[in-house]
Amino acid sequence: MDRFFAGDAFSKLPWYTTSFFPLFYAALGKPFAPRYDEALRGLLIHGQADDGYVGDHVAATFHMAHYFRLMGQPTPKASQMVARVLPTKVMDRFFAGDAFSKLPWYTTSFFPLFYAALGKPFAPRYDEALRVC
Repeated sequence: MDRFFAGDAFSKLPWYTTSFFPLFYAALGKPFAPRYDEALRGLLIHGQADDGYVGDHVAATFHMAHYFRLMGQPTPKASQMVARVLPTKVMDRFFAGDAFSKLPWYTTSFFPLFYAALGKPFAPRYDEALRVC
């Protein structure tokens, strides 16, 4: 792990890799090193826009929420994230008809995971749509 945190090497990795580091440690049943946490946390917070997005990318934003969840910390600007990522009108349009069923199976977990990472309840009507796909 040290090679990723030598200098600023970790900051050159794609944003979506940030939650992989504490997830790896959690899988091993070991605490994530505080110096690595400090470096990644600083990178994420510095890279976060006022609307909660990271790198102007939804996956990077999810991984920030996941990172903080794994670390047992509140996600900065969580409400702003939800307001930008999952506005009700967009979600309602998305789950209308069969548009949702055409997504690759591995993308369906994103929606409830994003809510869970932020500690927010997932709307029951969307949950039902996930179960039938």
